Amino acid sequence: MRSGFLGSSVGPINLENLRNNAMQDIGGLFPQAQVVRQTRAQQIRIAASGLSGSRVLSPDMPLVELDIVDIALNYPRFPLTGRGLYDSENGRIFLCQGKWCRETLIHETLHSVSFWASRIDMRRRYLNLFEGLTEFFTGYIMFCSHQDCYQAWREERYQKCSVTYYSIGKALGCLLQIHSDSRAFESVFLEYNE
Repeated sequence: MRSGFLGSSVGPINLENLRNNAMQDIGGLFPQAQVVRQTRAQQIRIAASGLSGSRVLSPDMPLVELDIVDIALNYPRFPLTGRGLYDSENGRIFLCQGKWCRETLIHETLHSVSFWASRIDMRRRYLNLFEGLTEFFTGYIMFCSHQDCYQAWREERYQKCSVTYYSIGKALGCLLQIHSDSRAFESVFLEYNE
């Protein structure tokens, strides 16, 4: 058995179902949201749990849960306090075993549908803005779809479900209260195929 998003016990995890649920949550508020980059085959190195070598991840694995040692081995800039990451070059989400929750999954899934996923040059230059927007929309989606998770996230009740990029997210929340049309923010964040 495995611990659920807020500590409840659930059976074996189905990552694809969870990703689909996150996409439904996003699509419920932003119907035009779609994955920007298709998942590609990718070779990764494995070192955790005494295993050693490499593994090829197929294109039908857009979401993978790995030990933090393996994520850090493949992404040296990944912080040891991280809970997940979106690899925009390969179109894949990685979640750190035992360190992620619904907030992390929604956050990383938002990366996969954002304009910034296709503009790696801009993302690197404006990383804090990119992450702040993502965290803001993560909170908005949880507020609308998962009140229990939203409250836990906002109150930082759990380490693995705490606010990141707090200052930028708070500033964007204030701006949204002044500019009541969230579509303006949405158009900055999402890439449309019109």
